[in-house]
Amino acid sequence: MKGLDFPPRIAHTRKCIDFASAVGVKIVTFHVGFVPASPADPDYQRLTGAVGEVAQYAAGKGVRIALETGQESAEELLAFIGRIKGADVGVNFDIANLVLYGKDDPPAALRKLMPKVTSVHIKDGTLPKEPGRLGSEARLGDGKAGVKQCLQILKDAHFDGPLVIENYVAKRYQTEPVAELVRAKASIEKDLAELR
Repeated sequence: MKGLDFPPRIAHTRKCIDFASAVGVKIVTFHVGFVPASPADPDYQRLTGAVGEVAQYAAGKGVRIALETGQESAEELLAFIGRIKGADVGVNFDIANLVLYGKDDPPAALRKLMPKVTSVHIKDGTLPKEPGRLGSEARLGDGKAGVKQCLQILKDAHFDGPLVIENYVAKRYQTEPVAELVRAKASIEKDLAELR
């Protein structure tokens, strides 16, 4: 975070928002980066200001921004979003990121974040093997992200936003990316058919 040059990043994000607005896209999602632990940290305050500026700009263009889950727990992300003034900021809920970063239990986090969720990345993963490291992405159902439980929570909430398959496991398994997407889609369809 330290030393980040926000003006060029804000300018680039505004261009993305302009493009989204021009083509009728209503949500722009992105990773905000690592949010410092303390709201008193000057970098936390700078980041809050930058996201607030972008959120207000987006709102003026008829676009809502959404921050992707991952590096913060649900409580930390909600607290950060709660400090953004002047525009409603949503959440792109990435089911596996919370496991990959070792930050939270995805089903529990989804229940807390559900009122802010605009879109969902469906993938699975395993916990990091040591603190400060990143876990590994896994095929749907082979990881620890609780994908089926998250799908149940989304169904119970009557969520009608986009469910996006995010899948990078082909390299790991030395398979074809399209084959992995087909496998992931079949896994989701099976889980959805089994939900109550």
